Amino acid sequence: MQIVISPAKTFNFEKESITDSFSMPDFLDDSAILIEELRFFSPAKLSSLMDMSPKLADLNYDRFQKWNHLFTETNAKQAILAFTGAVY
Repeated sequence: MQIVISPAKTFNFEKESITDSFSMPDFLDDSAILIEELRFFSPAKLSSLMDMSPKLADLNYDRFQKWNHLFTETNAKQAILAFTGAVY
């Protein structure tokens, strides 16, 4: 069974996992290529390109700078367990 969920606005990676089961995201290599390009964009350029607020552009700029596709238990969590707030 596959479950598709909408992106959440906030995440909590501190919450304890309730399972050791996980899978790797599809298109991970493609994501790495895209993020390597996006790392060169300024927050203002990201804001314009993605039609997002400057505050959200700053947040995503930081995420792109820190992103690492070598996932471990300390830098990743199953999406359903990391999302907080309304998830549907």
